[in-house]
Amino acid sequence: MRDRTFLITASTALLLLMATPAAAQSPDDGSSAPGADAFDIRYYITDENGTRGRQMTANDMQYFVNQARCECGQKIDAQIRLLNTGTTYDQILIDGFVGTQCATAESAISQQYKPCTEFPSVQTNVYYAGQSISFSPLWLVSGIANLSDFDDVAARHPDVATPAGSCSGPVGEAGIWLCGQTDSNAGCLDEEFFITGTQNKNFTDGESKGITADFQAPLSLPAESSLQAAVGDSAVLVTWDLPTGGSDAYGFRVLCEEADTGEPALSGLVTASQRNNAVASNTYGSLYYTKENLCPDGAFWTAPGSDEGDTDGTGTDTDGTTTDGSTTDGTTTDGTTTGGTDTDTDTDGTDTDGTDTDGTTGGTEPVSAGCPSERPATGMCSLKWDYVCSDHLAANANSTRIEGLENGKKYNFLLVAYDQAGNPVSAGKVDGITPVETHDLWEQCEADGDACGRSGFCNLDPDAPSRGGFTLVFALGLLTAGRRRTRKIA
Repeated sequence: MRDRTFLITASTALLLLMATPAAAQSPDDGSSAPGADAFDIRYYITDENGTRGRQMTANDMQYFVNQARCECGQKIDAQIRLLNTGTTYDQILIDGFVGTQCATAESAISQQYKPCTEFPSVQTNVYYAGQSISFSPLWLVSGIANLSDFDDVAARHPDVATPAGSCSGPVGEAGIWLCGQTDSNAGCLDEEFFITGTQNKNFTDGESKGITADFQAPLSLPAESSLQAAVGDSAVLVTWDLPTGGSDAYGFRVLCEEADTGEPALSGLVTASQRNNAVASNTYGSLYYTKENLCPDGAFWTAPGSDEGDTDGTGTDTDGTTTDGSTTDGTTTDGTTTGGTDTDTDTDGTDTDGTDTDGTTGGTEPVSAGCPSERPATGMCSLKWDYVCSDHLAANANSTRIEGLENGKKYNFLLVAYDQAGNPVSAGKVDGITPVETHDLWEQCEADGDACGRSGFCNLDPDAPSRGGFTLVFALGLLTAGRRRTRKIA
């Protein structure tokens, strides 16, 4: 059996041996070691300082832990307490772990399951007062990287251990594991685990489930080429086609920016309350989360040996340009001038602002190049909440109307899809869309050089007084007749 190191003093070990002989700890000798039903385990949300907050609800257990919370290192606090029911239990050493498949990994090291992170062993009666352990969501899906630390409990503590995995890709369910050393050998065997990651009081209906860690954004998305934008008066209608069989997204949001400046087009769609409470609450699928939105001042906790992926910790290039080909001053390098006008001309009768030369809208605009796989630090592709310009749209939605825009100004639009845990992904982008003032029929006719003639209802022609007078008299007659009919019906 493996040799293990425990954080107890020599005097404590001596008292343990005197009070609890090895024979009394063996299950074969009638040991009354506590089982799963003897423990009360509850999980709590912590703030950016690691201070315990509210208890996690059943919804939290399923949808709270997303990629952003893992990247920010927002810890989960677990309270483990032995219920005082009057039962006398043997004083054995109980080992605690956080992770998935801890029993398998502990008894047989393999490439499939890395050893779980571990916190110090304590005797049975210590749990009557309760034990608290905080850990990053990363440990729900990752084991320790250094197998040389296997027998060093201190090196396997969740605060100092080096993880073998990262906050990307996997979706798993995990939690606290407990095992009792019920024989005379140090360490835990598979059969000695009596809490296996799914026992807790957060699910009030007695359901046996652990914490779900979801670090993966939706995969079934609208085709990028299906994203279109039709212009109107101070508004744009953004549409897209849902994939065949439906999307695995839980919802959508549209982001807007001013094309010439890179500034957010609208504000207030993500409320101050949502921003301020983002760490402690979850909107369960009606809003997405990113590291930049959740912990803009830096991660709350960073795993040892982790790599942020850039030199300044912001996700930006050091040459002053973002990874989507735009400069940091908000101007693009794809053929537009710094004044925001296109340098190319269309050959199909439309001008460069997306409207026809006769003053009517040009129907729809095709999608432009999408966002880079690595989000830049600025601009709409950063997915910052400042750019959100639509409410939450259900998974079966395929359009939304964006209002409050300025006629004659170019805008870019981005569709974001996200799952119920709030993991986002860019689903397409449309650039250079310009809302235009619209007219009624006679206003449009006048703008087109009196194409309809100088006559019509409420459009009197001074050169043809008899015809205009007839029109006015005829209109008044219709109005009077309508009133008479109304009185008759009444």
